Amino acid sequence: MSQSFPITENDRDSWTEVTPGQTVFGVDFPFQLPGDLRVSRVAAVGEVPVELTLDLDYTVTGAGSPAGGAVHLAVAPPSGTFVWITGLAPATRTTNITRAGRFNPAAMEEEFDRNAIRDMELRRDLTLERSERIAADAALGERIDTERAERIAADEALEAADIVLQANIDGEAGTRAAADAVLQANIDALEVSSSAALEAEQAARIAADAALQVAVDDLDATKAEKSTPVTGTGLARVTATLAAPIVIDVPKASPAAALAGELDDVAVTPATAKIAIDDRFGPDFYTEEGQTAVSTIASLDGVPLIDFDRDGVMSTPDQTDFYTEESDGTATALISSDGAMLLGWDSDGRLIGATSGEVDFYTEEGDARSALVSSDGAELLKFDQEGNILTPELTDFYTEESDGVSAVMVSSDGAELLKWDEDGKLVGSVNTELDFYTEEGGPHTVLTSSDGAVLREWPGDDAPASGIGNLQPYVSGTQLRAIGGGSDYLLFDMGDIEVLATHAVSPDYVAAVIDRPSIGPGTLILAKPGERWWWPGDDKVLRLKVGTGQSLKVAQHSSINPTLTGQTRPGAWMFTTTGYSDVRMGRAPNAVTEFTESYLVGFEPLTPKAASGSSIHVETMMESLAFRLSDEFTEAFPDREYGGLYIVSAQGGTAYTGLKKGTAVYNNMLTAVTRAKLLAPLYGYTSVLVEYISVKHGEADAGNVSYKDNLIEWRADYDADIRAITGQTAPVHFIMQMPSSDRNGDAGHYATKAMLDLHNESPYFHVSGADYPYLDEYYVDAAPTNQFLHLTGPGTHFAGEYVYLAERAVFGSRFGKGQIVQMVGATITGLDVELQFSTPYPPLVFDTTTISERDWRGIVIRDSAGDYAVASGSITDDGSTDGIGRMTLTLAAAPTGTGLEARVARSNHPGGDINLNPRTAATVPRSNIRDSAPFVSTYDGSPLHNWAVPQIFPIT
Repeated sequence: MSQSFPITENDRDSWTEVTPGQTVFGVDFPFQLPGDLRVSRVAAVGEVPVELTLDLDYTVTGAGSPAGGAVHLAVAPPSGTFVWITGLAPATRTTNITRAGRFNPAAMEEEFDRNAIRDMELRRDLTLERSERIAADAALGERIDTERAERIAADEALEAADIVLQANIDGEAGTRAAADAVLQANIDALEVSSSAALEAEQAARIAADAALQVAVDDLDATKAEKSTPVTGTGLARVTATLAAPIVIDVPKASPAAALAGELDDVAVTPATAKIAIDDRFGPDFYTEEGQTAVSTIASLDGVPLIDFDRDGVMSTPDQTDFYTEESDGTATALISSDGAMLLGWDSDGRLIGATSGEVDFYTEEGDARSALVSSDGAELLKFDQEGNILTPELTDFYTEESDGVSAVMVSSDGAELLKWDEDGKLVGSVNTELDFYTEEGGPHTVLTSSDGAVLREWPGDDAPASGIGNLQPYVSGTQLRAIGGGSDYLLFDMGDIEVLATHAVSPDYVAAVIDRPSIGPGTLILAKPGERWWWPGDDKVLRLKVGTGQSLKVAQHSSINPTLTGQTRPGAWMFTTTGYSDVRMGRAPNAVTEFTESYLVGFEPLTPKAASGSSIHVETMMESLAFRLSDEFTEAFPDREYGGLYIVSAQGGTAYTGLKKGTAVYNNMLTAVTRAKLLAPLYGYTSVLVEYISVKHGEADAGNVSYKDNLIEWRADYDADIRAITGQTAPVHFIMQMPSSDRNGDAGHYATKAMLDLHNESPYFHVSGADYPYLDEYYVDAAPTNQFLHLTGPGTHFAGEYVYLAERAVFGSRFGKGQIVQMVGATITGLDVELQFSTPYPPLVFDTTTISERDWRGIVIRDSAGDYAVASGSITDDGSTDGIGRMTLTLAAAPTGTGLEARVARSNHPGGDINLNPRTAATVPRSNIRDSAPFVSTYDGSPLHNWAVPQIFPIT
């Protein structure tokens, strides 16, 4: 041991928790050189250490002192973090033991001291590794012992089951032998008795045939004396050409007015009329030769009325007009004996029929008669003795060859008129302008079940205040409307969205199919009176809500005041993994590694959880989005559930190049979608749909001039890859949350500009807003790189709700676009500058109370000569008339340069060294311009207005 530099036993390791403002950290063991120390900063226990650089991040004093020394940091770390100092002498020679050609004892002492230091450090590291390996070996041994015991128990259980199974097999064999003997004896006895019974039955049939022929001859003679033909619309069976009309016999005693044609073009089936089918054609409603479709019912002038294909599906031919050539108005397809219309179609092929109370569509014997039967004998339409149309209890409304729902009646333009599901339940829709009630105007039940329950009812002009049955939807112009409870509701103005079909499904709401794609070319929606949005109507579709981006998407620092801890919602899911499970699929927020499909094993209720290996990444935007979707859907439709699977695949501090196609973040997203489609049926879903990706990104690409092209490429890649997995028709959209942390002036605004440009140029990109409206919820600590960049729990909650509002505007309204406040026009006359802003929810206002003012209401007027002060300004039109708000700003001096422009929320944080020029509350880019959107946060009830987005607009 050196006398001047004693080396004593020490683990040469120091771990110190930082106190406020602390920059000096003691080293309690001797070291020879400043480079013999490794200094690291650790955010929290369990976090990855960040190694610091000598002479850049810190300096060292006390090298060569037997008492140790100190480390001096250039910048004080945040209070509560840790500084870790470890002895780590390099394995190199630092001295020469000869000096001036002679061995130098001091040099040899220094080298021996260094060897002792390295020996202690090596022993420290080996001891630590040995303890870790011993613990791992013990855990592995325990798992092996447990698995061995489980397998022994399983083998013993299997052996016992085999013994029981063999005994059952032996017993079954004996039982079957005895049963076979009894069966053979019965067969022998049956053969003896059957021969005599068959001979007796043949003799009886010969006698019955003779008696039937006598009765038929008598009936033909009676018909010839008492019948007369009827002209007008009738019933006929046709194949390729009209042939063999269905026979309608009309007694001469029927009303003279009907026979004389006094009912104009309405053909009347008299009171005792019966429908008879020519036996030569049989009961199957399609040809054996397999023609595409054959008309079963046609008018007497040869116009087809209803078709059946080989699967028993009814449809109306493309050219069907449902009236005779002689008729220029409504023609009756089926009429009751007293002339009341049962089922009718107008000249455009729309069903306008009603049922009457005295219809005699039954046989003289009084039993119910099927009016229409499918090719395999299933009853399609049936009438009871009171003329009510019945849905038979065992009707499946499709042939044995069919395994799906069959449209029973369809209009000539493809709209469904009447439809039944596989259980025989009526699920049909009503198309436009149907009244389905008698001219007398009273409420009239059109269809009832076989036990008298009301299936559908349409009110008349004098309907009571509370109607019976479901809301009845219809379309008038561009409006989707519904009738019920004595009221006529305007549900939505659909704009240019076509309603393909409507369905009466509930007393409280209706369903409709619109021409926006989803899984297929159309989307089933639910619409309820008083609701702001329409909602998805297919409970069997699992909607995947996918999020990507960087640190704000993985929710760094959301551990401060999280708002939804421990909460879940019905139908809101996240993946269960083979390891740690959270909405981020168990990936570390700053170091994402790729996984395989087998890693994702199921779904579990979504709830906010800390990220893997981190205590500061907790509640993401996806939880407030999910819970608000679930809550508002359930409030509107208590009998239904909104199914959503929520996924975040993102990585902190990562530019587009680290998130694009081919990266671990991208590949994990596709693996998750693939796995979701496979697992969804286990939870009652038949398909999965990705409508959009929620993007919170741009901070790392603020200065990227190609970011717009990157976004286009990013969405196109996801769109192609996701649709190939899900099979959906719908394109994948991007809903983007803009950053408010830009630095370096115009050199740092490319990300926000790219987002806004694409919002205005593409139907697939949508901006949900910027971060500055929740200015008070930025995370703030002593580290300049974290100042006013990340969001606390409440800020993350607000951001998720703005994504919710954008989603509802895009997919739940006729707008199909996120609703934001932005400049749409700017002109100058003299000193007066007029700015025009889109105002989704008027009135447009200045608000300097919620957001502190920067610049003049967040506006800067600039040209090549510099900025121009605003002497005064006011809102001259709040947007209530046309959704465009207008304001006039009077400049203090006339502009003298070129390229005059208005800049809103575009005064960035300062650039340069962030340690010298940190972000502050005063330098957050922001404006004081907002609309008056009526939404409030589920967190604290604060308003969720739309605030003007960061923007630069030319003034003309």
